[in-house]
Amino acid sequence: MSRQELPLQWPGQLPFDEEEVAAGGPSLEEAKASIQYLIDQALEHGSSKDLAEMLRQVARFKQYSPTNAMYAQLQMPGARFVLPPQTWEERYQRRIVPGAQPIVILRPFAPLMFVYDVTQTEPLEGAPTLPDAIEAPYRMPTMVGVERALEGILRGAPLDFVRVAVVPQGSQQAGCARTTDGRQTQAVQVKWRPGPVTEAVPVHYEVMVNQHLSATERLTTLAHELGHVYCGHIGTQDERRWPGRGSTSTESAEIEAEAVAFLVAERLDQSVQMPPHLHQYVERDLPLPAVDVLRVMTAAGRILTMADGRLPSVPRERKA
Repeated sequence: MSRQELPLQWPGQLPFDEEEVAAGGPSLEEAKASIQYLIDQALEHGSSKDLAEMLRQVARFKQYSPTNAMYAQLQMPGARFVLPPQTWEERYQRRIVPGAQPIVILRPFAPLMFVYDVTQTEPLEGAPTLPDAIEAPYRMPTMVGVERALEGILRGAPLDFVRVAVVPQGSQQAGCARTTDGRQTQAVQVKWRPGPVTEAVPVHYEVMVNQHLSATERLTTLAHELGHVYCGHIGTQDERRWPGRGSTSTESAEIEAEAVAFLVAERLDQSVQMPPHLHQYVERDLPLPAVDVLRVMTAAGRILTMADGRLPSVPRERKA
């Protein structure tokens, strides 16, 4: 079967030639529509909490206008410490990592400006050391057996309709979890004996983990985000697996997810040192809000089962 190739020209294609652009390129309305599309996609399956989180990130992004801060967040969630490449090199003796995708923002009195997050840079010889809070706020010492545990979780989570994506994100975001429309599927190995069996399983939840994290940081972040999924904070596709608890307050949800991540990490390695973002609510030592401890234990147990190389128990008749 020959490979199908796209034609060089197709209906609706935008011009690449400068003369064509000047003669009648994409209109301002088309540009606005494309931006609105990105915003709609970012919030399509979210909630008011997701909008609040985007606004919070934009508010913290103080060196650029709110509009440019929003553009940066749409392109790279968690990006906050961003600068043009020449500024990174002149001021901080850091260069852009080869192949890094620039963040495009608007420039006053000029069309565009390309900037890069700190995760997209590397130090030159003699460069000053950046604080962990800027460069690596989620840094953790290596845990024992982390590779095996991470492999097991990544193999088992898809059976719960979870797709895990390791994606480039800014230094200030470790990961996130959200629901999807369930129209996409992923190939999942559901049996190993007597022979491997692979099925197309719907994707109802998507967990994204920052690719710049180490294996240990990915595992604890993944446990935190799966804690949100298995505690029902973003709903449920199948009540037989876990209940939907979308009305849980943000503070209660974060405490439960942090507790799940803490339990998983402690069971895997009792010498683990958790980063602040995984125990920021618990460490405040304030009156405890409503927390479903049993749900936390059940969620942590499900993750630990996968970390141990076993598949999570699923109903015999899975709902698609």
